[in-house]
Amino acid sequence: MSEPEPERTRPFPAPVRMDGYLAWTWRLFRACGLRLAPLYVAGVATVLLLHFGVVVFMLEVLEVAESVEALAASFAAQVTFSTVGGTLLAAIAAPVFVEQVAGHRAGTDSGWRRLRPKLGHVVVSGLYVAMPLLMLVLFVGQITQLALLPAVLGPPVLVHAIVWEKLYFRDAATRAKNLLAGQWGRVLSALVVLAVGPALLQLVVLALLDQVLPDLTRGGLAGSLWAALTIAATTAPVWLFTSAAGTVAYLDLRARFEELDPEALEAEVAAATAEEAPSPG
Repeated sequence: MSEPEPERTRPFPAPVRMDGYLAWTWRLFRACGLRLAPLYVAGVATVLLLHFGVVVFMLEVLEVAESVEALAASFAAQVTFSTVGGTLLAAIAAPVFVEQVAGHRAGTDSGWRRLRPKLGHVVVSGLYVAMPLLMLVLFVGQITQLALLPAVLGPPVLVHAIVWEKLYFRDAATRAKNLLAGQWGRVLSALVVLAVGPALLQLVVLALLDQVLPDLTRGGLAGSLWAALTIAATTAPVWLFTSAAGTVAYLDLRARFEELDPEALEAEVAAATAEEAPSPG
């Protein structure tokens, strides 16, 4: 009797364990990274600019003195912008990743087409995560930002249900709840493990840059621009990698509960492609 095929090389979608999560997340990251990188860098930069604008407005227009309340308001804006922005990026990337699994090379235009009619529902899903995450971070501590990095990119199954399955928020929430029944701990632990590694690597890179190029990180306009650039450039890959892990989680759950296999996914992608194709004449 031949030995069973190693999980990491089996066709996907299929139920996977941790090594399968890592293998397929890395595969999607490598296959789609260059296509999605400009979108993620621009998205992270936008989040940083929005947060910077709020801080400037508080200090210069409202003339709010630096205090615990001001810091809390600034941090609330940071968490909200990051979560909603990350959710929007994940929503655009989701169709690209799903089609990549099926062997199709899709661009960000595919994600934009699916996002537009469901934009409001995706934003609501981001806020749905932002509010409890904000409370948790404020009361438990900022270290939970690292542990709950997947939440910055929205609840992955919920986002996929909205943009890929074209469900409204309420129906998508029910759909996500059903898929995650009995699987919350396993999925969350896998996403946290996959997110913490790149996030820690980002912190190491930023610390090394601070040591190698200290003059560029010390105050002034040049220092602020350099800090914003390095944060955007190092955060984008982390968010992109975590988004890919979200797609793996979504397809893993569907494979477990609906017996979704590569042939069924290929049929879904083909139907979606035909539906989005412009009609002749």
